[in-house]
Amino acid sequence: MRYKKKEVTENFGFGGYGDFEGIEYVNGEIYALESNGNLFRFKLGSTEIGRTKTDLPKKTEVEGLGYDPKTKRLLIAVKKGKGSSDKAVYSFDLLNKAVFKDMSLNDEQLEGAGIDPKTYEPSAIAVHPITGEWYVLTSAGKRLLITSRSAKIRYSEPLDPKLYRQPEGMCFTPNGDLYIASEGDKKRGIF
Repeated sequence: MRYKKKEVTENFGFGGYGDFEGIEYVNGEIYALESNGNLFRFKLGSTEIGRTKTDLPKKTEVEGLGYDPKTKRLLIAVKKGKGSSDKAVYSFDLLNKAVFKDMSLNDEQLEGAGIDPKTYEPSAIAVHPITGEWYVLTSAGKRLLITSRSAKIRYSEPLDPKLYRQPEGMCFTPNGDLYIASEGDKKRGIF
C-alpha cells in the first residue's frame, strides 16, 4: 500500500485459505508462514507457488516469522509447543531446507526479565539490522524482548495496552527504526 496515497499498488494471491502468521521478503522471494509451520514461497509477478513442510515437532503452533541475514535462515517463533519445543525459536535453512532449534528460553529467564512464563506466547520475531539482536513480541503478555542468538535476554519492555491492544507484528527499517503492528482497535483505525 502506498502510505501517503493509501492505495494498493499490487495484489498477489497465494496458498488459498490458511492461518498465516508471518511474512518475509528474502532475495527476491516472499515467504509466508502458516500456524502449523508450513512455509509458502513465491516471487512477485509469478504464478508458481512453493509449499514446504518444516517438520516442526507435532502440536507446535507458530506465530512469528523473521529473517536472520547472518545465518541466512528464516526464524520461526513458537507460540505454543509441547516439551522442548515450548518457548523455542526454530530456524529454517533456506539452502538446505532443514529445521534447527536455535533458541529456547526457560521459565527462570523469563521471570528474571519480569515476564510471567504463562503469558509468554510470541506473536512476532525480527532481527535488528545493525546489532543482529533478536526482538520477540508477545501479544498475550504485552512485552517486547531483546535477546542474543544464544538465548540471553538483554532487555524486556512492557508495552502500554492502551497503545498496543493486540501487538501481532513488527519489522525494522534498514537504519534500525522499529515498527509494531497492533490489531483489534477499529475505533482508532488500528487493525
